[in-house]
Amino acid sequence: MYRNSRKMKAKLSATLAICASLFFAGSDRASVPSAQTEPANAGGPDTLFRKMDRADRANDDALQGDEALRKGDYETALPYCEKAAAAGNCKAMFNLGVLHAEGLGTSKDDGKAHEWFVKAANAGEPTAMFNVGFDYYKGLGIPQDHQQAMTWFRKAATMGSTMAMLKIGVIYDKGDGEPQDFQQAMTWYRKAAGLGYTPAMVNIGTLYLRGQGVAQDYKEAMNWYKKAADASDASGMNKIGGLYDKGLGVDQDYKKAMEWFQKAADGGDGDAMSNVGVLYASGSGVVRDYVEALKWFQKSADHGSSEGVYSLGVAYYKGLGVPKDKEKGTQLIEKAAQMGNEHAKAAIAGASRSNQKTRQDP
Repeated sequence: MYRNSRKMKAKLSATLAICASLFFAGSDRASVPSAQTEPANAGGPDTLFRKMDRADRANDDALQGDEALRKGDYETALPYCEKAAAAGNCKAMFNLGVLHAEGLGTSKDDGKAHEWFVKAANAGEPTAMFNVGFDYYKGLGIPQDHQQAMTWFRKAATMGSTMAMLKIGVIYDKGDGEPQDFQQAMTWYRKAAGLGYTPAMVNIGTLYLRGQGVAQDYKEAMNWYKKAADASDASGMNKIGGLYDKGLGVDQDYKKAMEWFQKAADGGDGDAMSNVGVLYASGSGVVRDYVEALKWFQKSADHGSSEGVYSLGVAYYKGLGVPKDKEKGTQLIEKAAQMGNEHAKAAIAGASRSNQKTRQDP
């Protein structure tokens, strides 16, 4: 979730007095504009003073919108942000894009959201450039166009957007719209990681773990995961737990795995919650407890983890910690597969092959 991907905190520049930045958990769009000043005014003294007066009025509107946004009063915030944006306030334009994208204070409208993101992007807002790219990437409010998406992602990356650098890396990593190129992916991940972006650090670690674009090196993977974990990245913590769980580059240690999975789960990582449940279900490093495992699978699923949904489905299908319910279990496994979970896809494919063989048997 890379527009979103991972949680961002709203930041305001007091000197600019702009509309409040917004964060919405689960949104793919970036919801926090970059910290930058408005363009300098040009022209003679009279022109300058007129522009300053308009800017003051825009900032007054932005302040009113800010207060309403902080209270969660989006319907009141919307017109103030519209006034500020009409007067040229770049970040108000960005926030209007977010409001329309999320349907806050107005109806959800990806087309209008895109229009405001474009305006903010053309005014030099890097995060808006990223969102314009993401709109093209996903076809949100406009026809899908991977070439345009890459163009805007590169513009945003040139302006210092670590989210854009990460996204470009992921596109090369997956071969999604571009030829798969792990070395290019590594290059872009390193750019973002060099600026302190922890999701990129995690992805670098995973390339070393898999030996993609680089020689396989579990210890180097651990080093990158630790860099991310040291910066409080829950995904990095979960990855460290996985290395201890499987004994990759370290001695297998289920207790250490549980410690790291638990840290990551406490940090809100849904996959880690599922991993805690798996250790309880298998009795690895802890006393086997299917009921406790089920609780963690449910937490994981509630956090949107396909691993949690899959594990929950298996628990219902087999009756582990809950009365057996094959129908519900199958539905959950199918849901996990639709979310892209490889374990679920494999389970469905296996069941299909088994059913086909059964029909063919005399």
